[in-house]
Amino acid sequence: MKIVLRFLLGTFLGFAQYGYSQTLPSNFSRVLVSDGFSSPTAFAFTPNGSDIFVTLQGGILRMIQNGVVVQDPIITLSVMNTGERGLIGVTVDPAFEDNHYVYLYYTVPAGTERTAAFNKIVRITLNGTAVVEGSLTTILELNDLSAQHTNHNGGSMAFGPDGKLYVGVGENATGTNAQNLDNYLGKILRINPDGSVPEGNPFTGNDAKSRIWAYGLRNPYSITFDRISGKLFVNDVGESTWEEINDATTGGLNFGWPNKEGFCTSNCTDYTQPIHVYGHASDTDGKGCSIVGGTFFNPISTSYPVSYRGQYFFNDYCGEWINDISVSNPDQQYPFGTHVGGGLTYLSTSLDGELYYLSRDDQSLYKISYASSFSPPSISDQPDDLTVSTGDPASFNVGASGSGTLSYQWYKNGEPIADADQFAFSISHAASTDQGMYSVLVSSVNGSVLSDVAMLSVTNATVVVDPIKNNVLNVFPNPSSGKVQISMVSKGNDFLEVSIRNAQGEELIKQQVSAATAEVDLSSYPNGLYFLQVEGYGVKVIKQ
Repeated sequence: MKIVLRFLLGTFLGFAQYGYSQTLPSNFSRVLVSDGFSSPTAFAFTPNGSDIFVTLQGGILRMIQNGVVVQDPIITLSVMNTGERGLIGVTVDPAFEDNHYVYLYYTVPAGTERTAAFNKIVRITLNGTAVVEGSLTTILELNDLSAQHTNHNGGSMAFGPDGKLYVGVGENATGTNAQNLDNYLGKILRINPDGSVPEGNPFTGNDAKSRIWAYGLRNPYSITFDRISGKLFVNDVGESTWEEINDATTGGLNFGWPNKEGFCTSNCTDYTQPIHVYGHASDTDGKGCSIVGGTFFNPISTSYPVSYRGQYFFNDYCGEWINDISVSNPDQQYPFGTHVGGGLTYLSTSLDGELYYLSRDDQSLYKISYASSFSPPSISDQPDDLTVSTGDPASFNVGASGSGTLSYQWYKNGEPIADADQFAFSISHAASTDQGMYSVLVSSVNGSVLSDVAMLSVTNATVVVDPIKNNVLNVFPNPSSGKVQISMVSKGNDFLEVSIRNAQGEELIKQQVSAATAEVDLSSYPNGLYFLQVEGYGVKVIKQ
């Protein structure tokens, strides 16, 4: 079995490229953010975008605050950093401004806490740039690791739009682990921020099975969510032929490792195909040996040309390049940057709309900037939430300014609305199906900016679910801040089977309720769009 992503080596089987000049599209340039990072493995932005945490494989967490590296390490952990082990993952709590939580993924040395080495997830609380004494809390301990194999540890973590923590775990160079639902290895996990089992996971059973979201993975070194659509992409490091990008938005999927690599061509019934693969080669743009970073390019504002918005960018440890694909049509792989650094790890989009990535060979964090004489458009008047009655008109407006001609594209629940290309978007006769989350992208030759989300609520909205029996489903209030009342006109005092799923399709609530007093409680779930199913018929519900 070929071992990939070797952190101890600066080259890999001749893949490394030195002495070449960078190539980027016109007006793009590589800019050094900070250097001096010994064996960097991952990084994460704070929610406000001003600060960055960088993990070093040897166990040190560094912080870049307002563009300057904080002199002292934030924390130094005792880790086993042989091969691909060490401090290899970091993410920041979405409520960091309030709770100051940072999550770390690292390898505990053998003989310290357990006989064997193992990976664990911990949480620390910060007070400025110092760790609050006694705040280090274990979130989750993973399985014992092989003494022979130090590779395939995963380490990526990301918070989903549902507020849950998703974790990529490698299979420890033992392929059978990836198909075994009784351990954490070779999986994507979905856990509550405290490590407990959340509602809505696809499997039930022991500690491992109940936390598994997806399986059949080799080394999911990086995972990332799209802030617009909520999609979850997993970058899975391949073995001898293919590197994979997998869509794990839906829970319970099996991506096939070790029984397949790349696109499955026979006996594929039980496996989910990747959305994109690329092959192995040396000194070739778009080919390499280890896919280690990926990011949806959907920032709030950016000076990048609008053609790059919505693309999925990714990089390779051996290839020294950054490429991208279209999320809606991922077959074609597009070149973006070549010779941008050696030993690339991780890739992310900043709030201000630039790509950031690490180079282990350069011990540096870089960003890709776009030179423009003007700033991107700005929004001065955001679209407002609306509540209208069934049949009434509804109209959203945005106030924007900027140099050059401004263009508009309206979205509903993250999907573009056909022909909605003006500063205002109107619905002449609102219906229950129009309820949802609306936003608009404003763009010009100088960049683009995405508006806040506005929610449309249609009151007195009813859905006829059975026209033959004239059965009418009523949902109120919708949007709701907590409890949702449900009734079916012809059901009397019978019982209804009710389930709630989030926008990713995972079931959060399933219960039987009295038709006379039917009620479900969404108060513990984050704001967003949910799908209510009653007796097999569905309606959209907004929690706000």
